[in-house]
Amino acid sequence: MIYSCAAYAKPAAHITWMLDGEHLTSKPPFRTISSALAPLQSKLLETTSHLTIKNVSWREGGTYSCLAKNAAGQASQDTELEIQCKYI
Repeated sequence: MIYSCAAYAKPAAHITWMLDGEHLTSKPPFRTISSALAPLQSKLLETTSHLTIKNVSWREGGTYSCLAKNAAGQASQDTELEIQCKYI
């Protein structure tokens, strides 16, 4: 499962990921976070970040948030990951 987030800002935004309000970190090999910065013709800077979750289990369910922040302010986007599992 891969979530993507992009921010267009000047100065460049720093992107962090959260799960249910708690900051996420990379925990290879199950979870990785990567980011990239690229200039745009409009003089804004594009910051992209990808959160990759491998071997999804019920523990990864919840509200994922992408928070983009710079000196001018911040913005966030949320998405819900609902895990359905079969009980035996």
